[in-house]
Amino acid sequence: ADIIDVGTPGAKMLVPLTPTAFDEQLNKCVFTNGTDSAIVSGLYRKTIEEALSQAHEMRFVKQGWTDDEIAELVNVLPLCTELRRLALDDNEKLTANGAKALATALGEGAAPKLTHLGHQATTARGKLTSFARSQPLAAACAARGIVLKPFAGMTLGLAGTAMRARRKQPTVAIAF
Repeated sequence: ADIIDVGTPGAKMLVPLTPTAFDEQLNKCVFTNGTDSAIVSGLYRKTIEEALSQAHEMRFVKQGWTDDEIAELVNVLPLCTELRRLALDDNEKLTANGAKALATALGEGAAPKLTHLGHQATTARGKLTSFARSQPLAAACAARGIVLKPFAGMTLGLAGTAMRARRKQPTVAIAF
């Protein structure tokens, strides 16, 4: 299964929240019936754990992400037990700090089936970002046999969904 953004084209795709982070946000909400909070929490937990555990590919290309989003992503990567391809290309605001956080998570075994990581990004002057040049990330990927390769031409949206449908792969569509 793949996670595809079916939201507004050009909108920033948010990182899926862990069930714990979702519960923290939920605690800020007011419900007419107090038991609804527990129901919503349980439904989210079941849905996100199932969706992420089945995802084979996640693409967060050209999202304007910063190291903050990478910090959130490393929290959900342990739920991504079937993830094979992760595209983070063209997020020019990512730095060596974000790369180090991702390297640490991969080194600790997050996303155990990951085989490809797209991480290329250039600055406005055409130079590779510190995220793209990160030696700790390269080392963590090499240790696990993960190929660091730009995912040229990968975009978010419904066109990808149609292509996967022809290959008869299940797709999980989540709009955050």
